[in-house]
Amino acid sequence: MKSEKLQHLEALRGIAALMVVFAHLQYTFAPSFHYNSFLWLKALTGSYVLGHILHSFVAILFNGGLAVYIFWFMSAYVLSIKLFQKGNHEYLFKSLIKRYFRLVIPVLGSVLFAYFLLKLGFMYNGQLAEVLGNSWLGKHYDFQAHLGKAILSSFWDTFFSYEEKTTYNAVLWTMNPELLGSYFIFTLFALFQFRKSRYIFYTILSILFFTLKEYAFVSFILGFWLCDLDHTNLFFKDLIEKLFKNSWLTILFFLMSLIVIGKADYLAYGNLFGGITIVIFVMKTKVLQSLLNHKFLTWLGRMSFSLYLIHLPVICSFSCFLYLNLSFNYYFKVAIISISTLVLCLSLSYFFSQFIDRNAIRLANHLGNYIARKDTKANF
Repeated sequence: MKSEKLQHLEALRGIAALMVVFAHLQYTFAPSFHYNSFLWLKALTGSYVLGHILHSFVAILFNGGLAVYIFWFMSAYVLSIKLFQKGNHEYLFKSLIKRYFRLVIPVLGSVLFAYFLLKLGFMYNGQLAEVLGNSWLGKHYDFQAHLGKAILSSFWDTFFSYEEKTTYNAVLWTMNPELLGSYFIFTLFALFQFRKSRYIFYTILSILFFTLKEYAFVSFILGFWLCDLDHTNLFFKDLIEKLFKNSWLTILFFLMSLIVIGKADYLAYGNLFGGITIVIFVMKTKVLQSLLNHKFLTWLGRMSFSLYLIHLPVICSFSCFLYLNLSFNYYFKVAIISISTLVLCLSLSYFFSQFIDRNAIRLANHLGNYIARKDTKANF
């Protein structure tokens, strides 16, 4: 699968990153937004049912949990593509080596960014939490900055011993499932590869992890499974093409699915299946792909990991500072802060992506190639 065919997934990743930013802005400045927005939509339409339908689309845009499952499912699928295309030990070995370094360097950059903000006294979330009575906002950065602990948390705690109370960036809770989920699908490929019985094992593992409420692993297994079917099962590909052949009918079902997804977050696993549903519709619907293949959206996708990593320290510093010092009325103030925060986050994401994220990819590739060559020579 050529990279240009994945631009729509890149764009979807960018939208998902924005969803996380919107969610954290909402948690910070408008905790009752969901209920109030539903009341406003109900009054605007004069209908309880129509108000709920429209509110589903609003709720999705502010659902950070749904966005995380979109990340995980797409990550499993994209990581698996070359496994099935190349199907060899060398590429698998390189992937195992590269994955940790691909993640840890941007994580370190975001942690050091937050560390210096905290060290210099620029974190205002604690002050604002007292003013607003916002317990979610107050639990961040309630400790003294310590460089050694910050570096240790980047290399170890984030991936293997995450602690919400001491983390320098609360969004990093997703890195443990991301890393372990990646290694898990590499292991699945190494064990089963193209064996005919592999689908039985996929089914057993999916049910097992679902029963254990390890929904992140379920998402990775299903993403890996879909990639397997797309690249090795012609019957499945033909069936899917027939099901999604009528694009406009597919769009109708997609919109109906979004209405359900927007109301499904009361289920512990609602976001799991919601994220999978959205990704599959985007992957299989040409109309959605053409809409997403917009230059800004694909650019946003390239910035998505950087945006995800740096936005919360920005909110806890810059955004909270603005709220404490602007004297406008509430709604105008929140609008100004939200727009300013998005502009700043996107600007910083560009530089973070250019100087940290891209170099992380290069370094991970160099390490993977170097260690793989050493291993090949040793085996020879």
